[in-house]
Amino acid sequence: MLKICYLSDNERRIMNSRRILAEMETENILYENKRVFRTENMEYRFVNCGNEDNYMGLYADQVIIDFRNPMIEIARIITAASCVPDEYKIIDDRKMGVTDY
Repeated sequence: MLKICYLSDNERRIMNSRRILAEMETENILYENKRVFRTENMEYRFVNCGNEDNYMGLYADQVIIDFRNPMIEIARIITAASCVPDEYKIIDDRKMGVTDY
């Protein structure tokens, strides 16, 4: 199962990204709660990086981020063991149309 995390310290961006990704996967979602949803092949986790406890020990194959620090550094750490090619490990959320509004 591919593990994808969305990282931000902005709750509105987290909610907006979750909505966008859930709409993309709407017919494939097998399980969901406020911070996670799963399809047959993927797990999407939405992490508020405002609290270190939320991301300590986390692992992801791929990360979508609010492209600022500390999310960039956190993304590098939690994808370090991923076998996904480096150019696909960290994705800027603006490519998905995520905003603060």
